[in-house]
Amino acid sequence: MAYFLRKTKRKNGDVYFQVYDSYYSMDQKKNRNRSVQTLGLLSRLRKDGESDGECEKRLREKVSGMESERGGKDAKQIGDGDEVINYGYFLLEGMARYLDVRKQIDLLTFGSRIHYSLSDVLFPLAEARVIDPCSKWKTFAEVFPLMYQDPTRTISVSQMYSGVSYLGTVVQDVIDILNAAIDRHFKRDLGKVYFDCTNYYFEIDCESGLRKRGPSKENRTDPIVSMALMLDSDIIPYQMEIFPGNESEKPHLPRALERIREEKGSKTKIIQVADKGLNCAENIGKCGSNDGYIFSKSPKMMAEKDLEWVFEDKGWTDVTDKDGEVVYRYKSVTGVYDYEYRDGDGKTVSFKKSEKRVATFNPSLRKKQAIELTRQYDRAVKKTAAARIKEAVGGKNGKMVAVDAVDKRTGEVLDNVSVTLSGDKEKLEHDLKLAGYNILVTSELDMKEREIYDVYHRLWNIERTFRMMKTQLAARPAYASTDDSIRGHFLTCYTAIVLLRLLEKKLFADAFTAEEIIEYIRKAYAVKLGENDYYNILKRKDAGISEYMQKRTELPLLNKRLTDSKIKSFFDPKNAGIGDPGK
Repeated sequence: MAYFLRKTKRKNGDVYFQVYDSYYSMDQKKNRNRSVQTLGLLSRLRKDGESDGECEKRLREKVSGMESERGGKDAKQIGDGDEVINYGYFLLEGMARYLDVRKQIDLLTFGSRIHYSLSDVLFPLAEARVIDPCSKWKTFAEVFPLMYQDPTRTISVSQMYSGVSYLGTVVQDVIDILNAAIDRHFKRDLGKVYFDCTNYYFEIDCESGLRKRGPSKENRTDPIVSMALMLDSDIIPYQMEIFPGNESEKPHLPRALERIREEKGSKTKIIQVADKGLNCAENIGKCGSNDGYIFSKSPKMMAEKDLEWVFEDKGWTDVTDKDGEVVYRYKSVTGVYDYEYRDGDGKTVSFKKSEKRVATFNPSLRKKQAIELTRQYDRAVKKTAAARIKEAVGGKNGKMVAVDAVDKRTGEVLDNVSVTLSGDKEKLEHDLKLAGYNILVTSELDMKEREIYDVYHRLWNIERTFRMMKTQLAARPAYASTDDSIRGHFLTCYTAIVLLRLLEKKLFADAFTAEEIIEYIRKAYAVKLGENDYYNILKRKDAGISEYMQKRTELPLLNKRLTDSKIKSFFDPKNAGIGDPGK
């Protein structure tokens, strides 16, 4: 723990000084910095006849005196304000440099009033989101100074905010630039693409712009924005779209596929994989003749005649574990099925589709769903009729709903009349019959059932991506207010996920997961002991990635004593082995 002087260069060339305290957070299990005193601008602090260097030296002596006064005689005295630095993000920075897209991103500001590097906003914010996700202001004040290559040396806080808003206006351009670079260096595989949507809540009362009330994944009533995300065959993000929280997600899958067509041409075969929420007649009908799909279909939404083959005993194949226990069963049927939907003009479009349908049955899932269904039924039966009506009509606001018996002829409210409801046992029995079953529908008639099942179940990776974005990267609740800053915020989160996935899949070849990479980055710190002298505080038990990279590159990542030149070598993509992934 020690006080140190932090200086921030302003856009006009002036320097802003603050006294910071370095401390170890027991809650977060890592070193943190916090502002304890504001000193002001160099132009106002400089005494008559005093040079800039002399003024700074005087301020450092003042900070040193503050440390002595609180009895910190044995604390490490830091001369340049970087007592504790994070070097673990060299992996992210190395991958960003290897992609070599900074110039293209900076050119997106051509003709605008922005006269600073846009990439110096995008990539540091994406990297800081991995190191310690927090508000933009806190990122600038506390996280940036922890980074070995402190981004405040190149951008000001106002430039960061305006840069985020500008990024929100060029989201698709940035994604296109990243995609072109990934394809150039790694040859993207778009043979199978995974698509899903989620939403993010905002802790505000009123709707505004993109922030609309809609079906929330967290069952909240706050306004939300929705995100459509597409991953390639390697589970690396390929497209992202932000749209109002009250809009349907279904139109966004065809839009994402159109962008693939623009990039790859019409001859490339694409198999789209999505959950039942995206399985609609319109998406199937718009599937090109050279394309395919694997969708989940809820048995509850299917007619009884379409499920007769599922409940026949014959045709099932068991998949067992090493102990011979059935993990799941599957069977399939192939046929021509009728579909119809209404187009944008309200006209009914009907068509037939040759389709393979794969039914799966999971015994453990059946047991879990049966318990939940029975519990829901019991809770519903125990509720009073009035309570159930209120809940059905008013939802969470049901307490604001009055329930009265009314004479249909006169409209008069009747007294002393009771309302009764009974549990729908027929509905319960129907749902229990379907518990544990799932239907996969696909255009790939020649694809084996096990392959269809395995391809579809890779879709969990998109849920994993959403979970990582919401939890480890803390993308929500989001505090941006304008539509452009909201889009810019999610673009920085998207960029962080892209870099993490490239490291996971292309550099480490699945030897480490994205979650493990995040954990490593958040623990890879060094303390500056003196001029050109750092102490590596990463514990050996957390240094699996350091060991892997040191064997691969011979970088001194496991050394306890480090110098500036050694740490700088970490950030060179060629030295870090990123320039030759998979080696």
